[in-house]
Amino acid sequence: MPFANSNDTIIGRKPTQTTDSIELVGPRFQISVLAADLVLNNMAPIGVLPAGYIPVGVIVDADPLDTNGAPALAMEFGIQNAAGTDISALATDGGAPWGTGITVVRAGGQAPVYSAALARVPEDPEYDRILAFKVTAAAATPAAGVLGVTVIYRAA
Repeated sequence: MPFANSNDTIIGRKPTQTTDSIELVGPRFQISVLAADLVLNNMAPIGVLPAGYIPVGVIVDADPLDTNGAPALAMEFGIQNAAGTDISALATDGGAPWGTGITVVRAGGQAPVYSAALARVPEDPEYDRILAFKVTAAAATPAAGVLGVTVIYRAA
């Protein structure tokens, strides 16, 4: 099930950043999160990796989304599968989520995401790919806030 809110990139009101040269592009995508969104297996489509581009870095940022003294919230990030129900494990999307066990969403802050899957995403000139978060451990005491991600990518 998707999060209750969306953003202008996902609904098509804001174009995704691209470039015609070899420079890096690093747009930040964000979504307003409701406490009710932070349940197991919920998906948050948040941005777009344009056709013909490959990622080179990811930085996740968030407000405190689990205010419990023993927070449990965890997420993963990557390319959303075609059904919109999971993070893709297709080789064309890196073979696995780009980031797992993302816990910066508990107390808030910012953290880089590193994985071999991120480095293995091949160019796909034919279609845009939806970037998404998936809740892999529900929040103990969910709280509303902002979830963001900066995805650095380049033309392939």
